Amino acid sequence: TQSIGIYHLMAQMESCQAYDSEQYAHCECVAKEKAPQKRQDILRKFYKKFSPDSIDKVEGLAKKADSVRKMASLMGKLVKKYYPDTIQRVKNPQAEMMEKLMKENKEKAKAETDTKDEESSEEHVPEEEVQEL
Repeated sequence: TQSIGIYHLMAQMESCQAYDSEQYAHCECVAKEKAPQKRQDILRKFYKKFSPDSIDKVEGLAKKADSVRKMASLMGKLVKKYYPDTIQRVKNPQAEMMEKLMKENKEKAKAETDTKDEESSEEHVPEEEVQEL
């Protein structure tokens, strides 16, 4: 099983600045008095998608995850538990473009090699031996 952790995710994002930027972009800040309901909504949505049979656990888990740190820890554990369904792999567009170019280049080189092989095999066709009478 693969271990997914917040530090691993941060390391893949290359810098804290990029991580902070993504966190800020996806943060849905709510008033303190609305936080328990928001946590419950998030957990309900998660369980509905990844484990509908366990949706009855939501209320109890939301009560236990009564702080930002506890909620973050719980979400990390849930993501890990239901991995790989919880992680969407997205290719870097630049890496994808490079892979495509390399593949095209490889195919082009192979086609050129095949053409040269055909030409050279045509040039070296042995002539029939002629017997003199």
